[in-house]
Amino acid sequence: MDSKVKITAIHLKFSHRYRDYFLFSIMNSEYDYLYLFHQKNHLMALLYGYNFQNRISTLLKEEDIDCIECRLGINIIGGVSFEDEDLIEFNFDVCRANQIVGELNNKLNNEEKYPLFDYKK
Repeated sequence: MDSKVKITAIHLKFSHRYRDYFLFSIMNSEYDYLYLFHQKNHLMALLYGYNFQNRISTLLKEEDIDCIECRLGINIIGGVSFEDEDLIEFNFDVCRANQIVGELNNKLNNEEKYPLFDYKK
C-alpha cells in the first residue's frame, strides 16, 4: 500500500442512527473505504473492502437497519474500530487509519474535524 494517501473521490456522505458515514476511494487502491463516526457515543471505524457502494445503497432502502457497517459482512477485508476504550485492528493498522482520516478531513474541508484513532497503548 502506498504510504502517501490521496482520496480520489468521496462517493457517498450520509447520516444514519446518529452516525456520520463517508464512502470513498483512495488512489492506487482497488478497495472501497468507509469511515464512520457516532455523534453521541465514543465510536468510530474505518473499514475497507469490496462493493461497499452497492451494498450500502441496498441497505439504506431497508427501514429496520440499525447498523450499516454490521451488515457489510463478507465485503469487509479489514479496518480499525474504536469504541469506548477498545481499539481493534483487523488487517489494518492504526497509523495508516489515522493517515487516511487526516486526508479525509482535508478533503472535506470542514471546520469541525473528525477524530483520529487516538489510542494510548
